[in-house]
Amino acid sequence: MCVLLAVGMTTMSMRSNTLGGTMNARTVEQLKTEYVDTEWRRTFVDFADLMDLLGDCIIDDSYVVPDRLNDAIKLSEAGQVVLDKLTRKEKVNAKDGRLMCALTLGHSDLLVDLNATDLNEIAAAINGELVDGALKFPFILGRSLYDAFAAQHDSEKIS
Repeated sequence: MCVLLAVGMTTMSMRSNTLGGTMNARTVEQLKTEYVDTEWRRTFVDFADLMDLLGDCIIDDSYVVPDRLNDAIKLSEAGQVVLDKLTRKEKVNAKDGRLMCALTLGHSDLLVDLNATDLNEIAAAINGELVDGALKFPFILGRSLYDAFAAQHDSEKIS
């Protein structure tokens, strides 16, 4: 579990640079000092995993963030500032902006209030979107598809 938490904190350290601009990057050790509660760290890792899952999926151009997912994500004060900028200056839909903040996770501060965010509801919303086909993952068949193709076209191999 310690390795998982360290990986999560490393993820936080790396993701904190995703919004660009200048900031004082914090090391994993500094983050561990700032976030000492192990339950909070577990929540962070679980949330980061869910956002990685969403970040890897394929969505159609017409995708609309469902209310269930939107309502489960609670932004921090820093996240609300970013959402306001996205909606006012960049004319981004509020639901899309909220999900963008969640996917970014943080900058110099976390954009999501993990204590108020409902991870179980996020997981359920993602599951519903997968079942409905609104979210798709590339390469879900692994090597199976490649091997099946290669078996059917064995005579076309280049020696």
